[in-house]
Amino acid sequence: MAWVKLDDGFYDNPKILAVGLAAAGLYAAALSYAGRKLTDGFVPDVAVWMLTGGEEDGAELPKFLVNHGLWTVVPGGYQIHDFLEYNPQASKVKSDRAAAKERMRAQRSENVRPNNERSSAEVREMFATPVPVPVPVPGSVPERENLSLATLACASTSEFDEFWKAYPRRIDKKKAQRAWAKLRPPPLKAILDALTWQRDLPDWRKDHGDFVPYPATYLNGRRWEDERPPDPMAAMVARFKAEEAAR
Repeated sequence: MAWVKLDDGFYDNPKILAVGLAAAGLYAAALSYAGRKLTDGFVPDVAVWMLTGGEEDGAELPKFLVNHGLWTVVPGGYQIHDFLEYNPQASKVKSDRAAAKERMRAQRSENVRPNNERSSAEVREMFATPVPVPVPVPGSVPERENLSLATLACASTSEFDEFWKAYPRRIDKKKAQRAWAKLRPPPLKAILDALTWQRDLPDWRKDHGDFVPYPATYLNGRRWEDERPPDPMAAMVARFKAEEAAR
């Protein structure tokens, strides 16, 4: 996830007041788009069409932003004025992410180092602070969460195996089995139907799948029920055909 900066004086900036509330909303949404997609402030025409909902009234909003110096017309779309003065370049964001991944990898590698390879001081420090043991309170754990080993074993059915093979990120299978067991009965067909388009989501495909939810998270959050985002290109083609037919 990337962040973009929006000045706290945005609401009473003379240019923002001049373009009106609708154009200001488009400007803020475009900032978010450019930050998320790491475009260095470039907003393509198709994104503008998507952000305005494809409405006829929205076609005039980019003109307001251009006329008041907030956007600049460039080939294929628009450039947000002074975007890189307040936000980091895409190359730096990617570099920072790569460095963070490397730090996490090194930390995980250090954490799994066997005790016989650690110094005496390191081992003493590991066990210096007692770890509190949670005491279960009768009635505090919902019945559905208190899964027995037998229930867990039953969760490893052919249906779960089918889900596991279809899911693009196979991590922590035991937790996924627990989440699967809580779905009574598991809606396998609905899940597989959703995965056919969710596997192609931009967030799921970038960074080698690092943004794909863990299987257990996906199941616990009932993510197969997420609403499918509109296809901007398909909508644009349909709109173009409708306009051609109306002529």
